[in-house]
Amino acid sequence: MAIPNQHLAQLRLDVESHVRKIDELRDEIRLAQDELAIHEVVVELARNESLMGLVAELYDDNGKSRFAADPEGHSKSLGVKLPENVALSPVVTDSSPTGRLVARIRRGSLDMEVVWDAEAGFFLRKTLTD
Repeated sequence: MAIPNQHLAQLRLDVESHVRKIDELRDEIRLAQDELAIHEVVVELARNESLMGLVAELYDDNGKSRFAADPEGHSKSLGVKLPENVALSPVVTDSSPTGRLVARIRRGSLDMEVVWDAEAGFFLRKTLTD
């Protein structure tokens, strides 16, 4: 006895539905892994004593440190080691003369910034569009 055609047709539809669900779940897992990686980097940055020393320096001189002139060179001279794909940059403008440090973190589809501001303190935000 052969399997009825309508049963086989329904089985094919069901399998396609499961394949779509598998793809959706894989996308959700990828996004969750990217988000987890962002949080791990934030914790690593917060526990980085040499980085906190740099923040203290920026706080003491209101952002006018050697870091503002040469972020990468000055960070290295202080022994600041950063996680892979994390870049530090100072932000000191006429409209915002207070010291500010931004660590940009990119993981998969996520692009976030850990920001320290002399007035607002520390916070995490989605990267502002360039």
